[in-house]
Amino acid sequence: MSPGHRWHRTPRAVGGRAPRRPGATRLAILGHRRLPPRSEWDRADLPAPQREIVAAIRGWQRRGCEVLADTGDLADRVTLDRFLDRVRRELGPIGGLIHCAGSRPEQDDASFPGRVESMFAAKVEGLDLLTELTAEDPLRYVVLYSSVSASIPALAVGLPGYAAANSYLDHFASVRQRRGDHRFRSIAWPIWRRTDPQSTAACDRVGMGTLTDEAGLTILDTAIVGPARNLLVWPATAAAPVRDLGVNPTPTPTADDEPVRRIVADCLGIAVDDLDPTAEFADLGVESVMMAELVRRLENRYGRPIDPTSLLDHPTTAKLSRHLADAPPAPSEVERPSPTPSTGDDRVAVIGMACRFPGADDVAEFWRLLNDGDCAVSAVPTSRWDVHRWYDPAGAPGTSVSARGGFVTGIEEFDAGYFDMSDEAAANTDPAVRLALENAAMCLADAGYTEESVRGGQVGVFMGARMSGYRDRVDVTATPGLGGDQNFIAAALSHHFDLRGPNLVVDSACSSALVSVAMARRSLLSGETDLAFAGGVEVLLDERPYLSFTAAKALSPRGRCASFDAEADGFVPGEGCGVVLLKRLSDAIRDGDRIQAIIEAVAVGNDGRTMGLTTPNPQAQAAVIRRALSESGLTADQIGMIEAHGTGTMIGDPIELRALTQVFGEQTAATGYCAIGSVKSNIGHLLSAAGIAGLIKVVLSLGNGRRPATLFCERPNPRFDFASSPFFPNRTTAGWDGLRRAAGVSAFGLGGTNAHLIATGPDPDWGPGRTALPPPGFTRRRLWLERPEPSSDAPQVSEPVVASVLDLRFVSAG
Repeated sequence: MSPGHRWHRTPRAVGGRAPRRPGATRLAILGHRRLPPRSEWDRADLPAPQREIVAAIRGWQRRGCEVLADTGDLADRVTLDRFLDRVRRELGPIGGLIHCAGSRPEQDDASFPGRVESMFAAKVEGLDLLTELTAEDPLRYVVLYSSVSASIPALAVGLPGYAAANSYLDHFASVRQRRGDHRFRSIAWPIWRRTDPQSTAACDRVGMGTLTDEAGLTILDTAIVGPARNLLVWPATAAAPVRDLGVNPTPTPTADDEPVRRIVADCLGIAVDDLDPTAEFADLGVESVMMAELVRRLENRYGRPIDPTSLLDHPTTAKLSRHLADAPPAPSEVERPSPTPSTGDDRVAVIGMACRFPGADDVAEFWRLLNDGDCAVSAVPTSRWDVHRWYDPAGAPGTSVSARGGFVTGIEEFDAGYFDMSDEAAANTDPAVRLALENAAMCLADAGYTEESVRGGQVGVFMGARMSGYRDRVDVTATPGLGGDQNFIAAALSHHFDLRGPNLVVDSACSSALVSVAMARRSLLSGETDLAFAGGVEVLLDERPYLSFTAAKALSPRGRCASFDAEADGFVPGEGCGVVLLKRLSDAIRDGDRIQAIIEAVAVGNDGRTMGLTTPNPQAQAAVIRRALSESGLTADQIGMIEAHGTGTMIGDPIELRALTQVFGEQTAATGYCAIGSVKSNIGHLLSAAGIAGLIKVVLSLGNGRRPATLFCERPNPRFDFASSPFFPNRTTAGWDGLRRAAGVSAFGLGGTNAHLIATGPDPDWGPGRTALPPPGFTRRRLWLERPEPSSDAPQVSEPVVASVLDLRFVSAG
């Protein structure tokens, strides 16, 4: 067998009856055995193999299945091409393939070379040809029938050709999966119960049982609807455990496992007996949405709040059962990492800021909103999307469960003349680019710099962003330029201000803006740049993000982001732009700049492989928090405020709190001293711009000496024990209570990129510094391309909705 296969054991109790999923209603079969004419199907002397095929076809037809059966050589291009064309013509598009061709394996003899050639023709050449000729078909799955002999040498004795051909199928599926083609999966089948005694004896010798037809069909169901992976089917047997094969029969579940097993099996839609108690949740297809449902059901069963991270720390039903049955362990001593002392040479100063957020057109208005405890979330403007068409409080497929969000006013307006653009060019420019240009100009003025003073300088631009889809409104055949491409969100700044440093757009989903700050800091400390713009921008142009997030069950039906609250039910989307101007601290002190805050450290990492692409990893989050804290030279008891990612989701909030508590608990036993909150409760989740909103909030808090309240946290989430942690939900705006002004900012991207930043307030001895210049006097006018109206003959429900941030697909109902 070729190296690199990732095998997944199937459930131990393969003989259990699992619920049948709806199967195909149109079935096409190409076989090697020639079928008699239909008029001869009832002949008494029909050979047994043909009689078996006829009985199978009639059984499918009785179940309402339309069957097309033909005879031919799978490795013959002309025959296969003609058959596939007939299938498409008579039955419609081909939606899936099951490749189970292969001649009967026989013991080695003088005809070995010819039999190997025949075996490879059906399994290897046939698969290659089938894959090529169906490349344009809308295939949802391709199941390859392999054999355990391909991976267990003891079962390949005397069958080298058969084992090698099946090993090719396994390798083929693995390569396809690694290349991102998740339609392919192989099943390494064992001996079926009706097989000859000689083959059964070989399996007995390695501790493998035989497989019933019913169990095999259950496994096939699992392979078709489950995640792309290669399955090795190992039925249980009363024989001794397998030796020297790296595989052991699955242990029998205990009575203590039953409550958890029943809940997990019910969520997965399988029989309890088919659930392997040692199978990891990720391999069973459990991801963040199902994880939330499991937590709810487990809480109902056990009558107490359950930390969602329990499913990550104890990722099988057996382990989770033992964890839930045991009393909480006593806290253990943890070796506390020593902080790395910080010097002035590795710190960066924030010397300018600008923003345009929901309910706040500039930094001063943003601080008033925060200090007053206001929420700027509102109804979706009629200019964005048709609420009457897309909103459904029940969240049916293809609709939005929310009709609220955080929106910037006047996004259709822009001062083209200020940025030397024609009206046509401005109208054709994505609003994300326009917001970035305006905020960069305001940020420069806030720092006390003129545009002339930075022209031609080593000034970098690092923006977290993604495109809004506005380019779809532009007639590219009549409009010169490429201003709708994503890189122009940053490139337009360098072009207008004539900046010569590195220029790039960062897209790590919700952590994009904070990652851009990390990259800007790194560029400054390396000497690559002398100044750097960093920030993020997000525009909610139409209903598409709402449909995607509704399908993912991430949106709050109530239209509020209740971070850390017991009734938190999701987030509210928001839009906006924020930009900071950064400079090495030593240079800022030397040049007399207005230092508004110091960035002590920023750490970035990734979740790696988790239960699912959107499931967070508390250990990975803890790692970046721990590294940022260590590099800052501060200790946990010196941090008085955490601006959390805090999306207000049932799973995300407790996991984030767990990661923070783990790191802080390594350095302090103090409780209830560090305020934690989320700006998302004020303005919504700004997605790509979320991190910069959190950073600007922290800088304002450090400078004004007040920690703004987080809203809608009326009853703290019982799934996290705040009383024994260093944190308290900051439900009231208050001062720093004599604490050092030091804060952390977190941003965790959907997909796993995590960032954590440590910031402190400026030293009063540095003085007020450079005076800010008056903000630019923009004269904005409406320069906007309206959304094209759908043609009258277009269907009301469009193509499958693509979740641009989640990278998932959901088909609208119609």
